[in-house]
Amino acid sequence: MVRSSAIVAGTAKRLWPRNTAAHLAAAAGVHPRTAELWLAGESPSFEAFWALLWSEQGDAFYEAGMNAAPHPPLHWIVHRREKRIGRARERVILAKRELERLERGDEP
Repeated sequence: MVRSSAIVAGTAKRLWPRNTAAHLAAAAGVHPRTAELWLAGESPSFEAFWALLWSEQGDAFYEAGMNAAPHPPLHWIVHRREKRIGRARERVILAKRELERLERGDEP
């Protein structure tokens, strides 16, 4: 079983390598000491976890939790694939712009 404390702590440390507890507390709407306890291994309450999912950084926490699932559900597999397709399309657009710029002879 995956512990929510490991997901929350790992995600928070990746998002905010500095002042992690303060940023985590602000995102969850809790006291910084509570966030410090989560980073030390205590699991957040269900309400606090929802607050993190609803925060601006919620996608990162959701993704970390879903990636930790022993058997990811089909909707997550489809969602993850769609995100990859979107990122690939963005790279193609940028590459086309760069190619056009080079063909025109524009140098930075």
